[in-house]
Amino acid sequence: MWPSCELHQSLGTAGEIETETAALVAQYNILGADEFTPEALACLPAVPAPGTGATWQVPEEERAARRDFTGVRVASIDPPTAGFGPPTRIPAE
Repeated sequence: MWPSCELHQSLGTAGEIETETAALVAQYNILGADEFTPEALACLPAVPAPGTGATWQVPEEERAARRDFTGVRVASIDPPTAGFGPPTRIPAE
């Protein structure tokens, strides 16, 4: 006899970065943007309007203060015990 199950949502093809990211978000019940307070969202940088073709870029002064991980796939899932203090910067070498 086969176990009984119900498919709630198809996330995509296993192994693809977008699918694996969506699986982590679903598995750990990570909040969506609509679930953050207006105060939290107000801390985010301005983003170009959809449909304009413009994209957000990291400011050069910010880029110079950080290590460049743009060529590296990085995922970080904080444990429930993680605090919500100010972000920590890794100084550029």
